[in-house]
Amino acid sequence: MNNFSNTSSSFRGTPIAIYQTVQAYGHDADEIFREAGLNISQFEDAERRISHQQLDQLLLRCVEHCKDPLFGIRIADLIHPTSFDALGLSLLSSSTLKDFCNRAVRYFALITTNEKLHFSLENGNGVLSDTPVCVDYHPSTRRVQADAWTTCMMRLIRFMITPTFAPQEIELMWPAPKGFISDYQRYFGCPIIFESTRNAIHISEKDLNKTLPAANENLAWNNDQIVLELLAKIDEADLPSQVETKIISLLPSGECSKEMIAQSLAMSVSSLHCKLSKSETSYQELLNEARKQLSGKYIKRSDLSITDIAFLLGFDSSSNFSRSFKRWWGQTPSEYKKSNKYDKSDGQTE
Repeated sequence: MNNFSNTSSSFRGTPIAIYQTVQAYGHDADEIFREAGLNISQFEDAERRISHQQLDQLLLRCVEHCKDPLFGIRIADLIHPTSFDALGLSLLSSSTLKDFCNRAVRYFALITTNEKLHFSLENGNGVLSDTPVCVDYHPSTRRVQADAWTTCMMRLIRFMITPTFAPQEIELMWPAPKGFISDYQRYFGCPIIFESTRNAIHISEKDLNKTLPAANENLAWNNDQIVLELLAKIDEADLPSQVETKIISLLPSGECSKEMIAQSLAMSVSSLHCKLSKSETSYQELLNEARKQLSGKYIKRSDLSITDIAFLLGFDSSSNFSRSFKRWWGQTPSEYKKSNKYDKSDGQTE
């Protein structure tokens, strides 16, 4: 049985760590999982993954129950290199921290396809950063995931170098949590830049080029092969998510088409159609889902008219958009706007 999701997803270690974290707070983890439509026994299978929608719902309930701004850090505190199976061994066997960063970027989809990992050199120093792929996360769960990602990477680096390793600085996209800034600084051991344009870990050139204690080229290569086999399964299952992500990025430009999507994925239109059919979906279904997601975001912005939104979503008229919007959300755009007040900056209802 293939347990790889056909949407953005994360490896099974994520829900397992969340379950253990909730238990540590003294809450009924089984009940919280049931509220999210999940059961921890689902993740006993090594190939089982959790979809981004399931993860969002699970984290939302955890945030509501635990009420801890540091919940994301607590989750990652329970992550160990062995949690990643072959990938963990591959990472630990890297020759240098720079080699580790490049390997983490190359194989990050095995951990999650909800985020994209990037590694770059800035003035000789290394910057490991991430970009969210999914646009429909709840704001509070997006923050939890950013904290968990940053902490998880720090945990892995500290396992390889020393438990006291401190980066040059940490960037986080979210405002500083009132009363908890010192907790972040104490955990990461470096300056924290809140409300940044990205989530990032800055690593000195000296640390980047250090030979790691567990460096083992043969062990790394052997585990790389296992990871590549697993990634091939994820890539095949994750095609619908890739297509939807590309549609979302191209729609506002007015240049989104089946031909452009196929070209960006290095395949023919017929091949794209065939592969999506095997995943029991189609380009049109994914286009409609992307339009629905974006319409829910755009309608909350006071600076966009209904005509503007229709144009951004590729509709040929505002009337066609309005009909689709009512089918998706149960109200016309005008009715929806009249019954809600919106904030121009972040789209949240007041």
